[in-house]
Amino acid sequence: MCDREPRSMRLSRRGVLGATTALPVLPGLIVPDVQSVADQCKDWLAVNREIERLALRWASLEVPAINPSGGGRLSLSEDRPAHIVGEMARIDDQLGPLEERREIGLEALAKKPARTVQDVADKLKVAACMLGGEGGPINEIVAEAANILDARET
Repeated sequence: MCDREPRSMRLSRRGVLGATTALPVLPGLIVPDVQSVADQCKDWLAVNREIERLALRWASLEVPAINPSGGGRLSLSEDRPAHIVGEMARIDDQLGPLEERREIGLEALAKKPARTVQDVADKLKVAACMLGGEGGPINEIVAEAANILDARET
């Protein structure tokens, strides 16, 4: 613990301008209080698409490794070509941070109030995306609501 009183910081104009201009170039930085609901939704959907793309690529690499004569078990990694093992490792390295970003973005989005009908439509698009894998009537209701509200605003 610090026993001293915190000193008030004086920020130089140059420091403030430098920090605000650096924000757009810092990849993966989540600034929920600065971003609009629309931007947060767009970012979340983009991260989710990238996770899905990587997962599909992983699956396309994994399928040939299934040993049909071994009861559907995966073959050992040493049986796979090195370039496949390397690509799967790179995908695995990318997925962890992306999944964390998606979770943090979702939590930030949940805390951000929708102020317009378009904000509601954008949040419903995220919800529909999350429910998409499950299908069913709840997904259909949410997706339909998002589409109707989105069409209403455009």
